[in-house]
Amino acid sequence: MPDLKYFKDKVVIVTGSTSGIGLATVKYFARNGSKVVINGRNQNALIRATQECHCISPSKLTPLAIRGDVTKKEDCKRIISSTINHFGRLDILINNAGAGAFGSITDPKISDTIGQMFDLNVKSLVTLTQLAVEHLERSNGVIINVSSTLSIKPNISFMPYCVAKSAVDMFTKCIALELGPKGIRVNTVNPTAVRTNFQSATGAGDSLMAF
Repeated sequence: MPDLKYFKDKVVIVTGSTSGIGLATVKYFARNGSKVVINGRNQNALIRATQECHCISPSKLTPLAIRGDVTKKEDCKRIISSTINHFGRLDILINNAGAGAFGSITDPKISDTIGQMFDLNVKSLVTLTQLAVEHLERSNGVIINVSSTLSIKPNISFMPYCVAKSAVDMFTKCIALELGPKGIRVNTVNPTAVRTNFQSATGAGDSLMAF
């Protein structure tokens, strides 16, 4: 178990943090005294997540809520710049925002589907990581990329997502080598299927849970 005192007053960005794994993660940090940045596209969900984190914060810290789409570079810039302007530093970046999709190689639009998976699951975290590096170098910070067990275990129905998450794993390994000497730790977590809105959005439901 980590020393939870480590998290006190740390500035933590969690993308896609208004539901599911992202919401659970940002609440964990808020509960342990971190200064959290909540990100999502739905304003009402942002408000709810902000209220929940404020209530469980030991010092009743108010999170910074940033509405934005991480597939858009300008929104990524705003997430990082707003965090620095508000808190003056960044300690932990958790690239959690993501989505899944079904797809077969025989699908005429499979290239488009894979492109969409890469935009959200890969390119967004590349952009955010690039923007965050200078700030994380000052704080000897941490980057955590949320991948999936589907990056390791292939699934015939979920191929576009498997491919994108495999790219996340290799990206993480490469930048861990590059950023380690700068004092920045980079890791991936690979959760298995969890009952969240993610399953509803992809239509995977019980089949993915069983897998």
